[in-house]
Amino acid sequence: MHVPSPIASAALALLQRLAGDRSPATWDEAQLMLSSMISERGSADLEALGVRPAPLKPVLSRARSGEAQLN
Repeated sequence: MHVPSPIASAALALLQRLAGDRSPATWDEAQLMLSSMISERGSADLEALGVRPAPLKPVLSRARSGEAQLN
């Protein structure tokens, strides 16, 4: 369902005032959710910087177990 930006902004601001830190999202966070976080070149940009992407599930499993892996 599309909600016009001024209404969404006002609603999130009100929710944040009422719920404080328990608010599910701020207006800034909602705007970030609209942006694509996927590069047109996939992981090539990361690899050019020397970063080796890892699948999400193993990364989260290591984070939950307290295991840190720095490459």
